[in-house]
Amino acid sequence: MRPAVGVIALSATLAVASAVKIDDLRPPDRVADLRAFYPDAERLRPLSFGYTEVAADLAWLQVLIYYGRHIMGDQEFPWLDRMIETAVDLDPRFAGAYRWATSTATWRSRTRGVPSDTALWLANHYAELGMRRLPELWEFPYLLGSSWYYDRDDLPRTRYYWEIAEKMPGADPDLLQRLSDINRRQDDLEKALERLVALSQIITVPDQLEMIRRRIFVLRRKIEKRRQGGSSERPPAQEHR
Repeated sequence: MRPAVGVIALSATLAVASAVKIDDLRPPDRVADLRAFYPDAERLRPLSFGYTEVAADLAWLQVLIYYGRHIMGDQEFPWLDRMIETAVDLDPRFAGAYRWATSTATWRSRTRGVPSDTALWLANHYAELGMRRLPELWEFPYLLGSSWYYDRDDLPRTRYYWEIAEKMPGADPDLLQRLSDINRRQDDLEKALERLVALSQIITVPDQLEMIRRRIFVLRRKIEKRRQGGSSERPPAQEHR
């Protein structure tokens, strides 16, 4: 009975938190007021009677309701990050929440063009939390590397995160090609070649495999030319069967 009472109390608390009053709060007291209407994980956890994953699901439902209301309206989300933090603090291994929050924060950071440093930090924040709390998942270092690559063209940081993701179980084989491109841009042709060769041993789609083989040929000729000073050759023509 007690867990049921706790879930009911928790649901009622979060239902109040989702009321319009949250959107009506204004500075300077809005943070203090929000805590009264939407308690943080520390205050909600005792109400769950040990069912913290259920509590996190209920909190996450309020996140989606809040986001849906505003994405169809003013597209302003003053309390979204606070609400997300509550959900993931209740269940630190809520992988789907980190993925969604990262994608949403990235979209929000890019709606006005190139993200500012503050917006980029916020977009990366949830991926960093996911990487720290779920270190066995490759998606979070991949998302961090993608952010530094597409928003800042920061090759060293991109390479750092993508190389972490590359070594993890289940990692997308496309990471080999992406890292090979970075190696090539950093003039590390041998490492770029090594990754393309590894990728050619995984790819099974004929068109993709042919493209990778042609790139391998070009890289090998560049490396040979650099070492010996010889002239490069044209890549072989694609076979027609």
